[in-house]
Amino acid sequence: MTMDKRQLDITLRWLDGRLSESERRGFEDALNQSGTLRAEVEALHVMRQDMRQAMEAEAQAAGNPYLADRVLARLQPGARPALADDLALWLGQVFRPVALAGVLIAVLLAGYNVRLSQSFATESSTAEAVLALPPVSAASVYDLDVYAAQTVYAAQTAVTP
Repeated sequence: MTMDKRQLDITLRWLDGRLSESERRGFEDALNQSGTLRAEVEALHVMRQDMRQAMEAEAQAAGNPYLADRVLARLQPGARPALADDLALWLGQVFRPVALAGVLIAVLLAGYNVRLSQSFATESSTAEAVLALPPVSAASVYDLDVYAAQTVYAAQTAVTP
């Protein structure tokens, strides 16, 4: 006898203890009457236990990658933090000052650029001033495009004899 979807659902709910009282009694009566059903339920129960054990073993082999597991392990008396935790703490301590210095330098340079653009009284936006970009107009883009075309033409004619 193979289980259909409904029977499998009832069996799984029985194994989890999620059947109502009347469903549980009916299932257990069927279980007592059928040796085949009993064998299938036992096989399903063994398979679930094997899967659960395999998943737990995999989690242990992975070093408990879940945050809750790591926190609980560190709360145990006499627990030593894992090497990965030690490395993460060390990297945080080493690179925190470097990151703060980088942010401070970026803020100082942005302020310097804004101040410099105001001292030259250029008509640039704040973003251009912060990034130290020169003001761009349509005429300057056209002049740049003409200059680039002349440079390419000169390079091509100089190469050919």
